[in-house]
Amino acid sequence: MIADGERNIIPDHKLVLVGFETEDPAHFLSGILNSAPISLFVRSYAVQTSISGHIFDYVRIPEYSAKDALHRDLAALSKRCHTLSKTSTHGLGKAEEEIDQIVAHILNISEKKLSHIRGELEYLRGSEPAIASAETD
Repeated sequence: MIADGERNIIPDHKLVLVGFETEDPAHFLSGILNSAPISLFVRSYAVQTSISGHIFDYVRIPEYSAKDALHRDLAALSKRCHTLSKTSTHGLGKAEEEIDQIVAHILNISEKKLSHIRGELEYLRGSEPAIASAETD
């Protein structure tokens, strides 16, 4: 339980509360968790109405390092996406694509595989994938 000064915040069994001392590590984690590779991974094993916090049991997410330029870039892009989602969606798609590319690099996912991941997500979301994802590396 966390008290934010006005109310108590208690996560239930479908939420994971991760505490940070500063914003950058939180935005770094948010960028990774909201990326296409992680989104597809979660959709592959979880029922959409019953996603829980087990992702940390299945995906090795690196700890944020302020010394790593990719980590800093990902945190900055995540902040930008949060701001854009509240004000204007103009530019949001491009920022999300950049997040996907950085996360793919951090998780050692090739550009070709990232393209397939995006295609699969488009298919799962009900739209036609821009690139045929039936091909393999």
